[in-house]
Amino acid sequence: MLYISALGARDFWAPVEPRYAEIARVMFSKNEWVVPTINGDLYTDKPILYFWLVLLVARVFGAVNEWTVRLPAALGGVGFVFGTYLLGRDFFNGRAGLIGAAVLATSMRVVWEARWAHVDMVFCAFFVFAVYFGARALFHKGQPHEILFTYLFLALATLTKGLIGVALPGLLFLAVMLVRREWRLIFVLKLHLGLPLFFLIAAPWFYLVTRATDGKWLADFIYIHHIQRYTAGAGHRQPFYYYLTTLPADFLPWTIFLIPALFAFRPYRRRWADPVVQFFVLWFFAVFLFFTFSDTKRDLYLLPLMPTLALFVGRYFDDLATGKIALSAAIKDWRSLSLASSPSPASLFPARHGSSGATPSQRCCRRA
Repeated sequence: MLYISALGARDFWAPVEPRYAEIARVMFSKNEWVVPTINGDLYTDKPILYFWLVLLVARVFGAVNEWTVRLPAALGGVGFVFGTYLLGRDFFNGRAGLIGAAVLATSMRVVWEARWAHVDMVFCAFFVFAVYFGARALFHKGQPHEILFTYLFLALATLTKGLIGVALPGLLFLAVMLVRREWRLIFVLKLHLGLPLFFLIAAPWFYLVTRATDGKWLADFIYIHHIQRYTAGAGHRQPFYYYLTTLPADFLPWTIFLIPALFAFRPYRRRWADPVVQFFVLWFFAVFLFFTFSDTKRDLYLLPLMPTLALFVGRYFDDLATGKIALSAAIKDWRSLSLASSPSPASLFPARHGSSGATPSQRCCRRA
């Protein structure tokens, strides 16, 4: 209901949606499945998978239009939310997972991205499932062969948005291994089986598009849209603190529960001793710091970390419901925050000279 209903009710919004629609329209009319182009030029910003999904939907429904171009993003949003539920269910409990999924589903940035044509929701769905199966392997919650699903979803994420589909999960795993100092975790990854599966899925299209364009597509894709974008702020240069200003707004309306939850989960040293808590905290900071150090910053880049915030709030509500966190303590925290953030009456009615510091209401009472 949130993402798919009335999906085609409005026209395309510039600049991204018309571009994606035109690429898909040309590929649809020419029956082209390898080389994306826009106005006769190579389109090297993103890989091919999103356009494949649009073409498949268009083949079924007979046209490239607002609905068929946006549907992959909407389905990606559904997958993103469902993957978050699975994470909460397996690593906390079913209710925390359900609440966390509902929090993610209704957060402002997710609703926005799932209702317009963009690759990020599809990428986030593949990313969260890759993390899910990788976490199940790390914490021995599934069968040993389930780690291969991680490589499947990493390959799909790479075909959707590029090398970031490998970089973010790889950075998260490296952080977990360094913090836990368990070097043997590398064997959990089953690289001898996973890497061939990854290249079997991801490599063929990159090989075909490289051969069809004499290497130009791949060269532009790597240099302009990876190296330059990360180091030279290609079109989206922002200050270092940029995400501190955008993330609270993107997580609305649930941002208001983050600070009370932080108060409620003290002491942090005891929480940090839990390997599951370590994993989710490292997930948050791995994504946050990776994009903070990049010169190119966009608010939607932090979507991959939003399941950690959603499950944090979900766990907070679940603990309130089960009595693990006293409701009276939560209300006390809320009152403290409200008093700290609200101006005092004296600041609202500053004293005038000769009034002995009395507020207008006090002076009226004295005269009466």
